[in-house]
Amino acid sequence: MIEPALKTAALNKKKYMNYGYIRRNVTYQSFQEAQNYNQLVVNIPNLEFNSFELVIHEIDFSIPNEDFMAIENTVSFLQMELLKKHAVTQNNLNYKNSIISELLNDRMENKEELIEKTTYLKLKNNPNYRVFICHFSNSSSNADHQEFSQKKEHHFALIFTEEIKKHWPQRIYLIRQNKIDFIADTQSDTEQVLKEKITKTIQTSKNKLQMKALKMTVNSSYAGEFFQLSSLYKQAQDTQKITALFDEANTIYSYRDIGIYQLFAESNNLTHFEKYIPSSLLDLNRNHPDLIETLKIFLDANQNYKATADALFVHPKTVRYRMDKIKQSISIDFHNAEELLQINIGLRLLKMLQQ
Repeated sequence: MIEPALKTAALNKKKYMNYGYIRRNVTYQSFQEAQNYNQLVVNIPNLEFNSFELVIHEIDFSIPNEDFMAIENTVSFLQMELLKKHAVTQNNLNYKNSIISELLNDRMENKEELIEKTTYLKLKNNPNYRVFICHFSNSSSNADHQEFSQKKEHHFALIFTEEIKKHWPQRIYLIRQNKIDFIADTQSDTEQVLKEKITKTIQTSKNKLQMKALKMTVNSSYAGEFFQLSSLYKQAQDTQKITALFDEANTIYSYRDIGIYQLFAESNNLTHFEKYIPSSLLDLNRNHPDLIETLKIFLDANQNYKATADALFVHPKTVRYRMDKIKQSISIDFHNAEELLQINIGLRLLKMLQQ
């Protein structure tokens, strides 16, 4: 057993050194008498997110200068092996990703091809598969940090998919920029248990990379067989389309959660839904479009002026002025639950039309 390094120092680079070297002072507890020794450590550059090191234990003496050439050759060999491994891994990943994309977008020519591809992915036919669409963001507004932030986000995606496997071993995934599509056999888990597991997975993944500020939304489908994956993917997409209107971060929604909005999301032509928007709301949008957002937030805040003001970063008196203007422009009974329901739905349909 080796204790954490007591002291670490970088070696001055000399002409025969092409890599970075450090010397660590450590304690070996496995020895009969714990003593401090040095390690010569060389970082092995690679294309993986994992870091690799060549560690040489200097037990009896320090490495002489004439041995550095052999070390350099060893690191070069290990670097080439890691590059080959990365290339093979990427080829396999690209092939797997293309299959997943074909499954989700219904591009299989026949049932035989579907069975062949799902067998390759080691998917077993059962009625408990769900499709999940995860969006996350931790990007810095500083251009100098954006590349680092994107790499960290990708690392988060890899950690997240590994943590998901602990809950649902039968899972496959497709990682894109700021997005993870994954298919999982969620077994007999209820939607409540499903959300609890995803919440725990997100939190664990954030903690591992110290990314507490990362925002993530997850949208999922009903459960179904892998023959239905394209339909399940459509459900997850529809859920995402609707929940995007709620302007909420760090949420988990299933297709069941969007309720009546399923009727609107399933249509590819949203323009004819204008007839479901109250005429008073259409008039307000036509004459005072700047007040629409205030009305939406006011209703979302249960008609609380201070909460609305906080959300809009304005003074409560400004909210009262805007609401008075709305009341003068259109007739809304703010005590009528049925009318408010229609206004709430209308506001979201209006946002869908504008998108």
